[in-house]
Amino acid sequence: MADIFISYAREDAVRAAALAEAFVSVGWSVWIDDSIRAGAPFDAVIDQQLDAASCVVVIWSRASVDSNWVRAEASAADDQAKLVPVAFEPGLRVPVRFRQLNVSHLTSTDVREPSVDAQRLLADIAKLTGKGPAG
Repeated sequence: MADIFISYAREDAVRAAALAEAFVSVGWSVWIDDSIRAGAPFDAVIDQQLDAASCVVVIWSRASVDSNWVRAEASAADDQAKLVPVAFEPGLRVPVRFRQLNVSHLTSTDVREPSVDAQRLLADIAKLTGKGPAG
């Protein structure tokens, strides 16, 4: 079971991988869909990993707000009270269901940046996983 499941649109794969590396660097385990083996039932694996993760970090972007997969993963995470939304694009309008939720607005994938949002993101993940970031 991973501490963090990262949900993202294909167009954000580079940023998602960098964020995954950042989370691993502070001691959390991460599941990202690039680890699905060839021939595996994509939706079944995602359902299993989504349910098993302690928290779900959803990367909202211009591409992901239009992604049915990301919306579905975000909805499932919200229903399970383990959604942690992040955005890198200022002024991004997230789907209506998620507008009432606080979104961590990051300027980079460096989760140790000294911003209020980055620190809040780390605290939110620590609360859901039961593990503080290392370092």
